[in-house]
Amino acid sequence: MKNCEQFNELESDRLFFRKVCLSDTEAVFEIGSDLEVLKFFPWKPHDELHDSEVMIEKILSKYQKGEFTTWAIEEKCDKKLIGLIYFVKIEEKNSTLEIVYVLNRHSWGKGFITEALTRLVKFAFEVLEVNKIQIGHIKGNIGSQRVIEKAKFTFEGVSREQILLNGQYLDVCNYSMLKSEFINNGIY
Repeated sequence: MKNCEQFNELESDRLFFRKVCLSDTEAVFEIGSDLEVLKFFPWKPHDELHDSEVMIEKILSKYQKGEFTTWAIEEKCDKKLIGLIYFVKIEEKNSTLEIVYVLNRHSWGKGFITEALTRLVKFAFEVLEVNKIQIGHIKGNIGSQRVIEKAKFTFEGVSREQILLNGQYLDVCNYSMLKSEFINNGIY
C-alpha cells in the first residue's frame, strides 16, 4: 500500500472532492446538527457553530501532519459542501482501510454517496494500491445498506453491539471489497 503523502483533489461526474476548510463551517454545522443524519452516525450533535469549527480544526491539523484522509464532497454545480468522506483505520502493514461517509439530508436519494464511494474506492485501489477496503453501517440503516450494495461490496457479517450510540449498543453490518475483485470483475 502506498502512503498518501499528498492530498489528491478528485472528481467524478457530478462531484468534486477537496480539502475541508474553515469556510465550510456552516455546511458542516448543517450536517452535524441534524438529528436525522446523526440517527445512524456516531457524532456528538453540533449544538453551535463552534462545535463544527473545532471538528474542522482537527481535520486541518491532520492535513498539516500529512494525514490526508478526509475529503469534502462538493456538488460541482453549486460548489457547496454536501458531505464528508473519510479513510479511517488505515493499516499499512495489511494494506487495508475503512471508508466512512456522512451526507447532508437534503442531498439524500440522489446517488451522491454511491458516486463518492465508487470514486474513492477507485482511488484507493489504483493510486494507494490497497488490497482490501472495509465499510459498514449500523443495522437498520437501509439507505447506507443500499449505497454499499450498489457499490458492489460483499457482505461479511454482523458485529454485534459494536457501537454505542445514544446510550444503546447497536449492531454493525460489515462489508468489504478486495483489489482482486475490483480488477478481475471489472467492478468500476
